[in-house]
Amino acid sequence: MEGSEDKQRIQEVENEKNKLIEEAKKINKRLHYKSLELKALQPFIVENKNIRAGPYRKELRMLEFKVSTQAYTPKIERELLKKIKEVKKHLDETMRVEQARKKAMLVEKDIFEINKKKEEIDKKLSEIREEMNLLREKIKKRREERQQQHQQKPKIKNEYTSHKKSDKYLSLEEIVEIHGKE
Repeated sequence: MEGSEDKQRIQEVENEKNKLIEEAKKINKRLHYKSLELKALQPFIVENKNIRAGPYRKELRMLEFKVSTQAYTPKIERELLKKIKEVKKHLDETMRVEQARKKAMLVEKDIFEINKKKEEIDKKLSEIREEMNLLREKIKKRREERQQQHQQKPKIKNEYTSHKKSDKYLSLEEIVEIHGKE
């Protein structure tokens, strides 16, 4: 029967819809947390927007190269090592800012991908809703057709039985009329 196949298909589509809704809920939670994470990183990044690690790296390489390739007096070498320590300290501080920028960039990328996935799920859900509406309309039409057929059957049956009665049986009125004529 087509009706049971349609009902089965509706059930399958309903299950698929529920899975997509659960996935959408998970994605929304993930999107919320990623948004909060980005929101938490933004003030730190904005506050330190002018800090760059590149110059410190360059200076550190230059100082290390000097110490390793040239012979200095112990006093000059100690001062160069102090300078190297200072540059490393500044580099470590700027690296935190650089890491925060990288993390923010990754979070923004995740948010973009999550939104893309969310759009795909929304599209699938709208397709599923359309399919379910079509299946329900189909079932509704069949049900209306069956109701019309059932309504027509009693009329046909009543006509047949009333016609049949008049052929085989006599009513009380007809018997009275026959006896009344005699």
